[in-house]
Amino acid sequence: QFPGDAAMKAFSDGACAEEFPGYVGVDLRDSALWTTFLAPSARSWSEGSDRTVTCFVTTTGEPLTGSVAGSKL
Repeated sequence: QFPGDAAMKAFSDGACAEEFPGYVGVDLRDSALWTTFLAPSARSWSEGSDRTVTCFVTTTGEPLTGSVAGSKL
């Protein structure tokens, strides 16, 4: 059963924050960057075809023009 939008958001926020330091090289709290995510909808979850959260690194300022892997931004 789909856990609900609030639970999905809480899980996704936590999962993305946990993976962030290993990718960018600094903790999310110490970074100028942000994360956002794509998460399953209730419909795709119930169809059994989508149980994956995809995290993205983003900025609230200038657009990113390259990879931030290991950048420590």
